[in-house]
Amino acid sequence: MPKLSREKRVGIFFIITIFLTIVVIFLFGKIRPFRRGYTFITSFNHVAGLKSGDDVRLAGLKVGEVSSLEETEEKILVKLWIQERTKITRDSRITIAQVSVMGGKYVAISPGRTKAKPILPEETVRGYDPPVFEDIVSQFGETWDELKDVLINLSGSILKTSDETRQILQENRESVQKLIISLNQIADNLNNIVADVENGEGTIGKLVKEEELYEETLQTVKQLQETLKDARVTIKDIKPHLKATMENMESITDKLEKGEGTLGKLITSDELYEKGKSVIDSTEKISGRASEMMDAYGEFKAVLGYQGDYITNEKGTRHEGFLRIEPSSSSYYLLGISKEPWEQSAKATVQIARRFKDDSITLRSGIIEASLGAGIDYMFLNNKTAITLEGFVDQRDEKPYCRMFLNQKIWKNYYLTLGAADFTDDITFTAGLRIEYDVLGAK
Repeated sequence: MPKLSREKRVGIFFIITIFLTIVVIFLFGKIRPFRRGYTFITSFNHVAGLKSGDDVRLAGLKVGEVSSLEETEEKILVKLWIQERTKITRDSRITIAQVSVMGGKYVAISPGRTKAKPILPEETVRGYDPPVFEDIVSQFGETWDELKDVLINLSGSILKTSDETRQILQENRESVQKLIISLNQIADNLNNIVADVENGEGTIGKLVKEEELYEETLQTVKQLQETLKDARVTIKDIKPHLKATMENMESITDKLEKGEGTLGKLITSDELYEKGKSVIDSTEKISGRASEMMDAYGEFKAVLGYQGDYITNEKGTRHEGFLRIEPSSSSYYLLGISKEPWEQSAKATVQIARRFKDDSITLRSGIIEASLGAGIDYMFLNNKTAITLEGFVDQRDEKPYCRMFLNQKIWKNYYLTLGAADFTDDITFTAGLRIEYDVLGAK
């Protein structure tokens, strides 16, 4: 084969170098000349580990990626590349979400109204900061420590009461066994009596089932009424004799008080009094311990509930599940999780509550939807109607967020809810249903 000239070899080497450079740029670089779309900028206070190349998802569907991140004195500017023909409206909610429990971030966009104006290329819009999970975990840990102390104290009280109850039962084992046997016999006798009545047997059974005997009984009652009328006249006649009898009773009572006679000595004996008092004191102690045991078990409640609210402005449903632990009637602990229709993930709620004014007013504080906040509940109309007012600082945009609910009991454990929220910005209205269930079976 003829040798290639120097010029041809240089040309071939130059062409191969350009080809390899283009391949490297396409595979590892960010320059994609054949990709069509546009970019705009979103500002955040913190990005929670977001990096260039992460996905941009609209309602869960990938529509672009993160082009670059730039830190300024006030904000972090995130440049987003969006596919052509994908319109993002200005009222869309842009935040940062987590791909899975194992890690990874992406930009989540909740679509706004279709009639709103679209975001223009190179325009800068505000993003909603993601929740800082480290703060939530820290706050939840402190609340959990308090809850753990309460549960430990409650467990100690229950164990102490159980030991005292066990001791009482051991000391009175024979009496308790006899009482149980007697109750079983009484129950069997009652069952037999009910069966006889149902079968029309015995006097009561015949009285219930036989009409003839019923008519005879009715006639007997009428005759008894006539006899009572005659007795009233007789009582008027014997009234003087009754007066004399009462005077004799007074005389006997005076003798008893003076300790005269066998019965008087028995009543006025100090030794017999002390023995009787000892028996009464022992009975009161046993009754008090039994009452304390019943109170300890009777007040503790654990209420599991769900509330679903339809949000008119967003045309979506807000879901909330909660567990209310009530060690006593005056306080409780609230653990919950909720999800808004525009959010990709759920949020935690951990609160401590205290009741006042005969349980008509309740004050709450703690974590409300992953943010610090507080609330107040007012019960009226025999505790069938409640007004709830809550407020907290939303960490996404660092603005106060307020909402109010009206809960009306409609049947057993079912409540109708009406609410309004976000008074400081664009007010929204809600309507829904709330269900509560006492897992210990109290109600």
